[in-house]
Amino acid sequence: MSYITIWFVLMLAVVMGIGYKLLIKKGLYRNFIVYSVMLLWTAYLLGSKWYDWPAVTVISPITLFIAPLKRFMNIMTWMG
Repeated sequence: MSYITIWFVLMLAVVMGIGYKLLIKKGLYRNFIVYSVMLLWTAYLLGSKWYDWPAVTVISPITLFIAPLKRFMNIMTWMG
């Protein structure tokens, strides 16, 4: 493991701990999942710069739904 990876994981744990502490203090228990997803997605996007992971954004799931539709339309035009 590199020092960047260790630093990254430690900072993620610290930010997550501080965020949970503030959410508990305000009594916003229902926001834990939203906060966790937001923080882990941000960590993934930042980590994708260093580790050559494919960046997953809001557009990625939309393209996963549109790609089969596009293939279907191509088949239909070929048959027609």
